[in-house]
Amino acid sequence: MNCCVVFRGKVPTIEDIQDTVEKNLVESGNFEVARNYILYRAKHAQLRAEERIKELEKLDKDLLRVTKRNGHSEKFSIDKLKAVWARAAKGFEKKCPFEDLFEVFKITLKDGIHTKDILKQLRKAAIDLVSVENIDWQMIAGRIYAMEFYTHATKNRGISFDDVYTAKAWKKHFDDYMKKGLYSKKFAETYSDEEILEAGEWIDKERDFTYIYSTHLAFDRRYLLNPNKVIHELPQEMYLAVALFLAIPEKKEDRMRVAKEIYEVTSLQMLSLPTPTLLNARTTFHQLSSCFKLNVDDDLRSIYHNIENMAQLRRCATLRGTARRKSSNSHRFSSWVTAIAAGWAALITTIPNACGNRMKP
Repeated sequence: MNCCVVFRGKVPTIEDIQDTVEKNLVESGNFEVARNYILYRAKHAQLRAEERIKELEKLDKDLLRVTKRNGHSEKFSIDKLKAVWARAAKGFEKKCPFEDLFEVFKITLKDGIHTKDILKQLRKAAIDLVSVENIDWQMIAGRIYAMEFYTHATKNRGISFDDVYTAKAWKKHFDDYMKKGLYSKKFAETYSDEEILEAGEWIDKERDFTYIYSTHLAFDRRYLLNPNKVIHELPQEMYLAVALFLAIPEKKEDRMRVAKEIYEVTSLQMLSLPTPTLLNARTTFHQLSSCFKLNVDDDLRSIYHNIENMAQLRRCATLRGTARRKSSNSHRFSSWVTAIAAGWAALITTIPNACGNRMKP
């Protein structure tokens, strides 16, 4: 059985897989096994339904409990959930009512749910409500995502919610990343402690609430510098660190002004930075461009030297480039490059991955 053909490119659910198993058991003539499998599925479906009824009854009777970070449990509070919605839905209260969100959320609500999972499930509920008729739910989901960042960061950094994005918290984060070697040494060579602290005053926390869900998802999965997915760096701190790094070449008297201007236009998303810039600026990997050009001589040594150069650039997230021959016989060289382009691409892709995968800060 070819699963790719059966599911036609979609991600199968558990029910899809079980249906397929059942169908193939019948078609292969294993009727007794199929019968037992059908009975097994029916029994467990009934058990799940009974458990779900109990969960909903507990919710109706206000008996559901949640598990806190310290392991203690407390009553589930719908008022706390409404408070989260009120903050996330500010300006969208009529188009994105709490009742709609809660109806979807309670489908996955279970007795003993951990507090850290409540925001995650609430975010998923908001995403499920996104439709062509109402795309505003993606903004609600994005804001809840931002709250998740804050929840994890406060725990991991030992700060309170009120401290998030304060200049003091930013400076402590900056010093920690410098000490760990995650931020570039060029910062210490260029900026004073006073300037780094001053830059922290520029941070506008409310800008996190202007980004939709997909933006926060990209931050989480790709752009935020959080090794092992331990949330420490936050979106505005990323933009600020990138701005300070990009302003390093400026004259001393202009540097802070330019850094602030870069922070403003990038954090407001008036200017979209290339992926390598957003990934690598502020880190120890300084390849910032999405494109590059290499000049290749018409000899084997130069060709393979430039293959090495392209592989190194690719490891730092640069994906597109141009190889230009220096000598005059460009037509013959262009034909030759076309003939082996696929081979080059395979080398440039395979060798860095085999040597340790693409570098990530």
